[in-house]
Amino acid sequence: KKMTIRKKTTLRGHSSPVKKITEYPDANKSKKIMTTSDDGTSRIFNIELATAESDPPGHLQSISATEFCYNERDGQYYIASSDSDGNLKFWQPDGITLIWNVHLKSQKVGMSAITSLKSFQDKIIVGMHSTVHIINAMDGSTQFTSYDFDDWINAVGFNNNKIAAAGDNNTLKLLTYNNEKIVDVQTFDMQSSKHPVDTFNSILSVAMSNNGKYTLSGANDSIVRIWSVETLKEVSSLKLDGWVVSVNTSNQEGDENVTLGIAGIKTGLIYLFTCDVTCSLLSKVSAGEENTMISWCSFFLNSKYIIANSSDKIIYMFELKYSNDEYSLTLVNFFHAFAPFGSPDGIGGQGSQHDNYIVNGCQGGRIYFLKLCE
Repeated sequence: KKMTIRKKTTLRGHSSPVKKITEYPDANKSKKIMTTSDDGTSRIFNIELATAESDPPGHLQSISATEFCYNERDGQYYIASSDSDGNLKFWQPDGITLIWNVHLKSQKVGMSAITSLKSFQDKIIVGMHSTVHIINAMDGSTQFTSYDFDDWINAVGFNNNKIAAAGDNNTLKLLTYNNEKIVDVQTFDMQSSKHPVDTFNSILSVAMSNNGKYTLSGANDSIVRIWSVETLKEVSSLKLDGWVVSVNTSNQEGDENVTLGIAGIKTGLIYLFTCDVTCSLLSKVSAGEENTMISWCSFFLNSKYIIANSSDKIIYMFELKYSNDEYSLTLVNFFHAFAPFGSPDGIGGQGSQHDNYIVNGCQGGRIYFLKLCE
Protein backbone atom coordinates (compact mmCIF):
# COMPACT_ATOMS: atom_id res chain seq x y z
CA LYS A 1 0.00 0.00 0.00
CA LYS A 2 1.19 3.47 -0.86
CA MET A 3 1.50 5.91 2.03
CA THR A 4 1.45 9.68 2.00
CA ILE A 5 1.68 12.51 4.51
CA ARG A 6 -1.26 14.81 5.06
CA LYS A 7 -1.33 18.07 6.94
CA LYS A 8 -3.45 18.04 10.10
CA THR A 9 -2.87 21.65 11.08
CA THR A 10 -0.29 24.41 11.51
CA LEU A 11 -0.07 26.33 14.78
CA ARG A 12 1.72 29.58 15.56
CA GLY A 13 3.65 27.99 18.40
CA HIS A 14 6.32 30.63 19.06
CA SER A 15 7.36 34.16 18.13
CA SER A 16 10.93 33.11 17.24
CA PRO A 17 12.57 30.10 15.53
CA VAL A 18 11.68 26.68 16.93
CA LYS A 19 14.85 25.35 18.52
CA LYS A 20 13.86 21.76 19.22
CA ILE A 21 10.94 19.35 19.29
CA THR A 22 11.15 16.67 21.96
CA GLU A 23 8.71 13.79 22.15
CA TYR A 24 7.60 12.20 25.39
CA PRO A 25 9.25 8.77 25.81
CA ASP A 26 5.75 7.27 26.06
CA ALA A 27 4.50 9.38 23.13
CA ASN A 28 2.55 6.48 21.62
CA LYS A 29 0.47 6.46 24.81
CA SER A 30 0.38 10.11 25.87
CA LYS A 31 0.56 11.61 22.34
CA LYS A 32 2.59 14.54 23.68
CA ILE A 33 5.58 16.57 22.54
CA MET A 34 7.33 19.65 23.84
CA THR A 35 8.57 22.46 21.62
CA THR A 36 11.17 25.08 22.60
CA SER A 37 12.18 28.33 20.98
CA ASP A 38 14.69 31.16 20.82
CA ASP A 39 12.01 33.36 22.43
CA GLY A 40 12.58 31.53 25.75
CA THR A 41 9.22 29.76 25.73
CA SER A 42 8.26 26.10 25.65
CA ARG A 43 4.88 24.52 24.91
CA ILE A 44 3.38 21.08 25.35
CA PHE A 45 1.17 19.77 22.52
CA ASN A 46 -1.11 16.78 22.00
CA ILE A 47 0.04 15.33 18.68
CA GLU A 48 -3.15 13.47 17.82
CA LEU A 49 -5.41 16.48 18.51
CA ALA A 50 -2.81 19.04 17.33
CA THR A 51 -3.67 21.29 20.26
CA ALA A 52 -1.61 23.02 22.95
CA GLU A 53 -2.06 21.50 26.42
CA SER A 54 0.05 23.83 28.54
CA ASP A 55 2.56 26.68 28.41
CA PRO A 56 5.41 26.01 30.88
CA PRO A 57 7.11 29.09 32.42
CA GLY A 58 10.23 28.61 30.28
CA HIS A 59 13.42 30.72 30.53
CA LEU A 60 14.48 34.34 30.22
CA GLN A 61 16.99 33.37 27.51
CA SER A 62 16.80 31.24 24.38
CA ILE A 63 15.98 27.63 25.29
CA SER A 64 18.64 25.42 23.74
CA ALA A 65 17.33 21.93 24.54
CA THR A 66 14.86 19.81 26.51
CA GLU A 67 14.91 16.19 27.66
CA PHE A 68 12.51 13.87 29.50
CA CYS A 69 13.92 12.00 32.49
CA TYR A 70 12.31 8.81 33.79
CA ASN A 71 11.93 8.42 37.56
CA GLU A 72 11.82 4.73 38.49
CA ARG A 73 10.41 5.58 41.92
CA ASP A 74 7.09 6.93 40.68
CA GLY A 75 7.14 5.81 37.04
CA GLN A 76 6.78 9.35 35.67
CA TYR A 77 8.74 11.44 33.19
CA TYR A 78 10.17 14.72 34.46
CA ILE A 79 11.40 17.54 32.21
CA ALA A 80 14.88 19.08 31.96
CA SER A 81 15.39 22.30 30.00
CA SER A 82 18.46 24.42 29.32
CA ASP A 83 19.20 27.86 27.92
CA SER A 84 21.90 29.99 26.32
CA ASP A 85 23.05 31.40 29.68
CA GLY A 86 23.97 28.06 31.28
CA ASN A 87 20.77 27.53 33.28
CA LEU A 88 19.52 23.97 33.67
CA LYS A 89 15.99 23.61 35.07
CA PHE A 90 14.18 20.49 36.22
CA TRP A 91 10.38 20.41 36.19
CA GLN A 92 7.56 18.26 37.45
CA PRO A 93 5.87 16.12 34.72
CA ASP A 94 3.37 18.94 34.13
CA GLY A 95 6.21 21.16 32.93
CA ILE A 96 4.98 24.00 35.14
CA THR A 97 6.22 23.29 38.67
CA LEU A 98 9.97 23.94 39.02
CA ILE A 99 11.88 21.47 41.22
CA TRP A 100 15.41 22.86 40.93
CA ASN A 101 17.49 25.27 38.89
CA VAL A 102 21.29 25.21 38.60
CA HIS A 103 23.64 27.53 36.76
CA LEU A 104 26.44 25.60 35.04
CA LYS A 105 29.75 26.98 33.86
CA SER A 106 32.10 25.89 31.12
CA GLN A 107 35.87 25.82 31.29
CA LYS A 108 36.07 29.09 29.36
CA VAL A 109 34.70 32.26 30.94
CA GLY A 110 31.86 33.84 28.96
CA MET A 111 31.00 30.66 27.05
CA SER A 112 28.03 29.59 29.15
CA ALA A 113 25.49 28.40 26.57
CA ILE A 114 24.28 24.82 26.95
CA THR A 115 24.32 23.25 23.49
CA SER A 116 23.06 19.70 24.08
CA LEU A 117 21.20 17.54 26.59
CA LYS A 118 20.81 13.77 26.90
CA SER A 119 19.17 11.83 29.73
CA PHE A 120 19.75 8.25 30.82
CA GLN A 121 18.64 6.50 34.00
CA ASP A 122 18.48 9.33 36.58
CA LYS A 123 21.30 11.36 35.02
CA ILE A 124 21.42 14.30 32.62
CA ILE A 125 24.36 14.77 30.22
CA VAL A 126 25.01 18.45 29.54
CA GLY A 127 27.22 19.67 26.70
CA MET A 128 28.74 23.18 26.74
CA HIS A 129 31.89 24.89 25.49
CA SER A 130 34.82 22.54 26.25
CA THR A 131 32.83 20.89 29.04
CA VAL A 132 30.53 17.93 29.73
CA HIS A 133 28.62 17.78 33.01
CA ILE A 134 26.80 14.73 34.41
CA ILE A 135 23.96 15.96 36.64
CA ASN A 136 21.91 13.99 39.16
CA ALA A 137 18.32 14.57 38.05
CA MET A 138 16.94 14.04 41.55
CA ASP A 139 18.64 17.01 43.20
CA GLY A 140 20.60 18.91 40.52
CA SER A 141 24.00 18.05 41.98
CA THR A 142 27.00 17.64 39.67
CA GLN A 143 28.29 14.05 39.69
CA PHE A 144 31.02 14.41 37.09
CA THR A 145 32.61 17.14 35.00
CA SER A 146 34.91 16.57 32.04
CA TYR A 147 37.09 19.37 30.68
CA ASP A 148 38.52 17.13 27.96
CA PHE A 149 37.20 19.22 25.06
CA ASP A 150 38.79 22.17 23.29
CA ASP A 151 35.74 23.93 21.89
CA TRP A 152 31.93 23.82 21.57
CA ILE A 153 30.14 20.49 21.88
CA ASN A 154 27.63 20.27 19.03
CA ALA A 155 26.04 16.84 19.41
CA VAL A 156 25.72 13.92 21.82
CA GLY A 157 24.79 10.29 21.07
CA PHE A 158 24.04 7.52 23.56
CA ASN A 159 23.74 3.73 23.58
CA ASN A 160 23.75 1.46 26.63
CA ASN A 161 26.57 2.75 28.86
CA LYS A 162 28.45 4.66 26.14
CA ILE A 163 28.18 8.39 25.40
CA ALA A 164 29.62 9.90 22.21
CA ALA A 165 30.20 13.66 22.38
CA ALA A 166 31.26 15.62 19.29
CA GLY A 167 32.11 19.21 18.55
CA ASP A 168 34.35 21.81 16.99
CA ASN A 169 38.07 21.24 16.28
CA ASN A 170 37.06 17.81 14.97
CA THR A 171 36.70 16.52 18.51
CA LEU A 172 34.96 13.19 19.16
CA LYS A 173 35.16 11.48 22.55
CA LEU A 174 33.67 8.38 24.13
CA LEU A 175 32.54 8.49 27.75
CA THR A 176 31.90 5.18 29.51
CA TYR A 177 29.39 5.14 32.33
CA ASN A 178 29.36 2.45 35.03
CA ASN A 179 28.09 2.15 38.58
CA GLU A 180 26.58 5.64 38.56
CA LYS A 181 29.72 7.44 37.43
CA ILE A 182 31.88 8.13 34.37
CA VAL A 183 34.74 5.65 34.56
CA ASP A 184 36.59 6.54 31.37
CA VAL A 185 36.94 9.34 28.82
CA GLN A 186 38.60 8.31 25.56
CA THR A 187 39.37 10.18 22.35
CA PHE A 188 38.66 8.71 18.95
CA ASP A 189 41.82 8.49 16.88
CA MET A 190 41.43 11.11 14.16
CA GLN A 191 44.77 10.12 12.66
CA SER A 192 43.26 6.73 11.77
CA SER A 193 40.99 8.40 9.22
CA LYS A 194 41.92 7.74 5.61
CA HIS A 195 40.91 11.34 4.84
CA PRO A 196 43.15 14.12 6.20
CA VAL A 197 41.63 15.66 9.33
CA ASP A 198 41.76 19.44 9.73
CA THR A 199 41.42 20.53 13.36
CA PHE A 200 39.62 23.67 12.21
CA ASN A 201 36.69 21.55 11.01
CA SER A 202 33.65 20.78 13.14
CA ILE A 203 31.68 17.60 13.76
CA LEU A 204 28.06 18.70 13.39
CA SER A 205 26.17 15.46 14.04
CA VAL A 206 26.67 12.12 15.76
CA ALA A 207 24.71 8.89 16.28
CA MET A 208 25.43 5.43 17.63
CA SER A 209 24.41 2.17 15.96
CA ASN A 210 21.65 0.13 17.57
CA ASN A 211 24.08 -2.71 18.30
CA GLY A 212 26.45 -0.31 20.08
CA LYS A 213 29.47 -1.32 17.97
CA TYR A 214 29.84 1.86 15.94
CA THR A 215 29.69 5.63 16.26
CA LEU A 216 28.62 7.59 13.20
CA SER A 217 29.81 11.19 12.77
CA GLY A 218 29.18 13.88 10.17
CA ALA A 219 31.36 16.96 9.75
CA ASN A 220 31.72 20.15 7.74
CA ASP A 221 34.58 18.56 5.79
CA SER A 222 31.82 16.67 3.92
CA ILE A 223 32.78 13.27 5.32
CA VAL A 224 30.73 10.64 7.13
CA ARG A 225 32.97 8.52 9.34
CA ILE A 226 32.21 5.18 11.02
CA TRP A 227 34.20 4.60 14.22
CA SER A 228 34.73 1.42 16.18
CA VAL A 229 33.60 1.84 19.78
CA GLU A 230 36.05 -0.91 20.77
CA THR A 231 39.25 0.37 19.10
CA LEU A 232 38.31 4.10 18.79
CA LYS A 233 39.61 4.02 15.22
CA GLU A 234 37.90 4.78 11.95
CA VAL A 235 36.71 1.60 10.26
CA SER A 236 35.27 3.25 7.16
CA SER A 237 34.26 6.61 5.73
CA LEU A 238 32.38 8.16 2.86
CA LYS A 239 33.17 11.41 1.07
CA LEU A 240 29.96 13.33 0.33
CA ASP A 241 29.24 16.56 -1.52
CA GLY A 242 28.72 19.03 1.32
CA TRP A 243 28.55 19.62 5.06
CA VAL A 244 27.06 16.60 6.84
CA VAL A 245 24.42 18.31 8.96
CA SER A 246 22.30 15.36 10.08
CA VAL A 247 22.98 11.64 10.60
CA ASN A 248 20.84 8.80 11.86
CA THR A 249 20.88 5.00 12.04
CA SER A 250 18.35 2.19 11.86
CA ASN A 251 18.30 -1.56 11.41
CA GLN A 252 17.13 -2.89 8.07
CA GLU A 253 13.58 -4.15 8.43
CA GLY A 254 13.60 -7.85 9.21
CA ASP A 255 17.37 -8.04 9.68
CA GLU A 256 18.84 -6.90 13.00
CA ASN A 257 22.36 -7.57 11.70
CA VAL A 258 22.22 -4.89 9.00
CA THR A 259 22.52 -1.29 10.24
CA LEU A 260 21.69 1.48 7.79
CA GLY A 261 22.85 5.07 8.03
CA ILE A 262 21.45 8.22 6.48
CA ALA A 263 23.05 11.63 6.12
CA GLY A 264 21.58 14.96 5.10
CA ILE A 265 24.04 17.51 3.74
CA LYS A 266 24.24 21.20 2.96
CA THR A 267 23.88 20.78 -0.81
CA GLY A 268 20.40 19.28 -0.87
CA LEU A 269 21.29 15.58 -0.95
CA ILE A 270 20.34 12.63 1.28
CA TYR A 271 22.62 9.59 1.32
CA LEU A 272 21.83 6.02 2.36
CA PHE A 273 24.73 3.76 3.29
CA THR A 274 25.74 0.78 5.43
CA CYS A 275 26.85 1.65 8.94
CA ASP A 276 29.63 -0.92 9.21
CA VAL A 277 33.24 -1.60 8.19
CA THR A 278 32.41 -1.02 4.52
CA CYS A 279 30.30 2.17 4.69
CA SER A 280 29.00 1.29 1.24
CA LEU A 281 26.90 3.88 -0.55
CA LEU A 282 23.51 2.30 -1.26
CA SER A 283 21.53 5.19 -2.70
CA LYS A 284 21.23 8.96 -2.76
CA VAL A 285 18.47 11.37 -3.67
CA SER A 286 18.21 15.10 -4.31
CA ALA A 287 15.94 17.23 -2.13
CA GLY A 288 16.05 20.80 -3.39
CA GLU A 289 18.63 23.00 -5.08
CA GLU A 290 22.40 22.87 -4.57
CA ASN A 291 22.25 25.58 -1.88
CA THR A 292 19.57 23.72 0.09
CA MET A 293 20.54 22.39 3.52
CA ILE A 294 18.98 19.15 4.78
CA SER A 295 18.51 20.20 8.40
CA TRP A 296 17.12 16.94 9.79
CA CYS A 297 16.46 13.45 8.48
CA SER A 298 15.21 10.28 10.12
CA PHE A 299 14.04 6.77 9.37
CA PHE A 300 10.29 6.35 9.75
CA LEU A 301 7.80 3.49 10.08
CA ASN A 302 10.25 0.59 10.53
CA SER A 303 12.72 2.10 8.04
CA LYS A 304 10.21 1.93 5.19
CA TYR A 305 10.39 5.69 4.74
CA ILE A 306 12.76 8.61 5.34
CA ILE A 307 11.50 12.00 6.49
CA ALA A 308 13.59 15.15 6.05
CA ASN A 309 13.20 18.90 6.37
CA SER A 310 15.28 21.57 4.69
CA SER A 311 16.24 25.21 4.39
CA ASP A 312 14.04 25.56 1.29
CA LYS A 313 10.93 25.44 3.54
CA ILE A 314 9.95 21.90 2.57
CA ILE A 315 9.31 18.65 4.46
CA TYR A 316 10.12 15.64 2.26
CA MET A 317 8.98 12.04 2.44
CA PHE A 318 10.94 9.32 0.62
CA GLU A 319 10.06 5.65 0.26
CA LEU A 320 12.94 3.27 0.97
CA LYS A 321 12.80 0.11 -1.14
CA TYR A 322 14.99 -2.97 -1.18
CA SER A 323 14.65 -5.23 -4.21
CA ASN A 324 17.04 -7.51 -6.10
CA ASP A 325 19.83 -6.65 -3.65
CA GLU A 326 19.52 -2.94 -4.38
CA TYR A 327 18.19 0.02 -2.42
CA SER A 328 16.33 2.98 -3.83
CA LEU A 329 14.90 6.23 -2.46
CA THR A 330 11.81 7.64 -4.18
CA LEU A 331 10.09 10.92 -3.36
CA VAL A 332 6.45 10.15 -2.56
CA ASN A 333 5.28 13.40 -1.00
CA PHE A 334 6.36 16.84 0.19
CA PHE A 335 4.87 19.69 2.17
CA HIS A 336 5.59 23.44 1.94
CA ALA A 337 6.23 25.38 5.14
CA PHE A 338 6.11 29.06 6.08
CA ALA A 339 9.84 29.47 6.81
CA PRO A 340 13.12 27.53 6.49
CA PHE A 341 14.13 24.68 8.78
CA GLY A 342 17.48 24.44 10.52
CA SER A 343 20.07 27.10 11.29
CA PRO A 344 22.70 28.82 9.12
CA ASP A 345 25.58 27.23 11.05
CA GLY A 346 24.38 23.74 10.12
CA ILE A 347 23.77 22.64 13.70
CA GLY A 348 20.38 21.18 14.55
CA GLY A 349 17.10 20.76 12.77
CA GLN A 350 13.66 20.67 14.26
CA GLY A 351 11.85 17.41 13.70
CA SER A 352 10.24 14.54 15.55
CA GLN A 353 8.52 11.38 14.37
CA HIS A 354 6.85 8.39 16.02
CA ASP A 355 3.93 6.08 15.38
CA ASN A 356 2.34 7.58 12.24
CA TYR A 357 2.78 11.23 13.16
CA ILE A 358 5.42 13.78 12.13
CA VAL A 359 5.93 17.13 13.86
CA ASN A 360 8.28 19.84 12.56
CA GLY A 361 9.02 23.41 13.63
CA CYS A 362 10.40 26.15 11.38
CA GLN A 363 12.38 29.36 11.83
CA GLY A 364 9.10 31.31 11.71
CA GLY A 365 7.87 29.71 14.95
CA ARG A 366 5.21 27.55 13.25
CA ILE A 367 4.56 23.97 14.39
CA TYR A 368 3.45 21.56 11.63
CA PHE A 369 1.45 18.45 12.51
CA LEU A 370 1.47 15.82 9.76
CA LYS A 371 -0.03 12.35 9.67
CA LEU A 372 0.98 9.34 7.59
CA CYS A 373 -2.05 7.97 5.73
CA GLU A 374 -2.77 5.30 3.13
